[in-house]
Amino acid sequence: QTLEERADESLNLSFPYALLYRLIECGYIREAYKKTAPDGRRRQYFQITEEGRSHLSVLLATYRRFSENMERLLEGGEKRDGE
Repeated sequence: QTLEERADESLNLSFPYALLYRLIECGYIREAYKKTAPDGRRRQYFQITEEGRSHLSVLLATYRRFSENMERLLEGGEKRDGE
């Protein structure tokens, strides 16, 4: 819910637990601790691992390159006749 709110509701994770389990399986995150929330429900907290930080760094660099190239492409517009 917090992810959806922070992403202005443009992000929707239908299966968040499947995603968490995959990240754990890959070694990118690990279970950190459990805490009781104000509403009385138990909350599981996770922590990113060094391998996760490294992988995130690669993903962010790839995303930035892609995003910058798309922006440059879109700003260029269409070629005019004779160019």
